[in-house]
Amino acid sequence: MRRLIIGALAMCFMSVASAKAYIEPRVGARVGYHLSGGDDPFTVQQLFAGLKYENEFEQVEFKLDTEFSHDFVYDSQNNYSTQAEDDLEDYWKVDDAYFSFELFDAYWTLGYQKVVWGEADDLRVVDVVNPLDLRDFVLFDVDEYRVALPMLKVEQYIGDESNLSFLTVFQYQSNRYAPAGAEFGDTAFSGLDERKAGHLEFGIRFNTYWMETDVSLYSFYGYEDDLFSIPDSAGNIQKPLNRFKMFGLSTSKAIDNWVIRTEWLYEDDLKVMDSSANLVAVNKYQGLLGLDYRYRDWTATFQYTDRRYDDWQQTLTVTHTDPTITFSLEREYLSGRLSSRLAITYMDVSGGGRLDQLKLTYKYNAKTKFNLNLDSLSGNQNNLLGHFREQDRVWLALTYYL
Repeated sequence: MRRLIIGALAMCFMSVASAKAYIEPRVGARVGYHLSGGDDPFTVQQLFAGLKYENEFEQVEFKLDTEFSHDFVYDSQNNYSTQAEDDLEDYWKVDDAYFSFELFDAYWTLGYQKVVWGEADDLRVVDVVNPLDLRDFVLFDVDEYRVALPMLKVEQYIGDESNLSFLTVFQYQSNRYAPAGAEFGDTAFSGLDERKAGHLEFGIRFNTYWMETDVSLYSFYGYEDDLFSIPDSAGNIQKPLNRFKMFGLSTSKAIDNWVIRTEWLYEDDLKVMDSSANLVAVNKYQGLLGLDYRYRDWTATFQYTDRRYDDWQQTLTVTHTDPTITFSLEREYLSGRLSSRLAITYMDVSGGGRLDQLKLTYKYNAKTKFNLNLDSLSGNQNNLLGHFREQDRVWLALTYYL
């Protein structure tokens, strides 16, 4: 698949003069700064260059969105590990690199893609296809840290209000976590970034509009995105791939200014670890309820999600429940040039933890965009969010479109 990307890039430069080509290069800078200050206060000192490209060749369309970045924080400060520098100083990501075409009355896409399932806002229940790049923790929108996978997706419309899509993923990719010694590297999965070709995953989604409600059914047969380190009889550490089956449902219904969203998930034969480092098969149930209210330029969102395991035992390293509540308030100003988002996330498990965020986006003109994020983490040290309670920061970004 990497050969596909390289070949596609060559096609981009060969077809720059095409009247159908859309080319949008961008450059910019990002800076992160710990609010607590200290001797080494910077978390990010990054320059980046990216390219968004779209073109049509005969009856085939091609889309590319890629970016390369270099972080100078590893040159200017000594508080990060060598492994963090090796993994995070230079980074090339591909958000999209795929061909699309129509064949046999169906719409086909082939290449590196991101597939979004469900109706949740910055939470994942039925959205299980793409793994996540969590090396910057969970401080950005989930759309920004999905990892594109090489896949074939086929979408077939059934009547005017229904469609059925099939997908086959050609390569396994785990969730990505920051290595030990990085800003967010102190986790149970520190440094995890496994990639294995030839391990296929399959998914089906059926969407329809029924009784003035958007309804989707999902099924997925694939591998867990988090791999556990298991010692074998010789003492060697193994990270076995664990298959599971998933079935899900999502709904979205608009009533005047309100939108009610739900998601339901069942995962069969999911593997979790017990206190003796053994993998135990369990069945998982998870649900989400979301409520949105829109008034003029304002949008308020509330969500509640929780999960349960069949045959849960005290010896398992996962908690029986994991209730999470989110609230957000968004508004646009200046005819959409300025937007703000206030978001609060509370996780009740392990003593409780909270993430408070303020995100501002200002489009100065058609070529220049500014971003400002304020992130505050608090809670119990054993909680996922509270664990990084000393990591409050301000994050600034400038993007210039050439």
